[in-house]
Amino acid sequence: MKTIIHAKNYVVSERLKNIIHKKIEWLDKYYCEDVVCTVVCSRIGKYERMEVTISTNGHIFRAQTESKNMYANIGICLEKIEYQIQKYKSKFKGFLRKESFDKKPLASTMKKLMFDAQINKKRQYDIKALTPDEAVMALDLSDSSFYTYAHKKTGHVNIIYKRQDGNIGIIELTNAKKIK
Repeated sequence: MKTIIHAKNYVVSERLKNIIHKKIEWLDKYYCEDVVCTVVCSRIGKYERMEVTISTNGHIFRAQTESKNMYANIGICLEKIEYQIQKYKSKFKGFLRKESFDKKPLASTMKKLMFDAQINKKRQYDIKALTPDEAVMALDLSDSSFYTYAHKKTGHVNIIYKRQDGNIGIIELTNAKKIK
């Protein structure tokens, strides 16, 4: 597994890099092919945040945690990702190794994350072609925490959302069909 480490408002020491690489290598047991793992370490006020994203075959496993100790964040994020892989193992059998589920997952985070989610509401609406600034205005006018739109210039479907820190984020779906 290829691991890429980024830092935002945070200095990643060599010791931390080595620990991250060593812990991430432990997830190699789940994959038959090379995958990319991106780790983002950042400081937000007095807290340290770690975001771990693993991308493979169009599937994304993502975990995020923040605490006062970055070293503790590593274990928490990896437990969350392992739980996600365990939960969806039947859907992803095509790229996961058969022997990868012989060992029991780390249970401390699993109990916290367990829930039986069901789709109980469905909405359909037309996507409008907007600029990102127009989409921000539409988001402010709506009572939702996100807004889906087609980018006016590229035609790609984008999702604009309100972040926990009060800022706005954009998810750009680059491999989706263009909408004109």
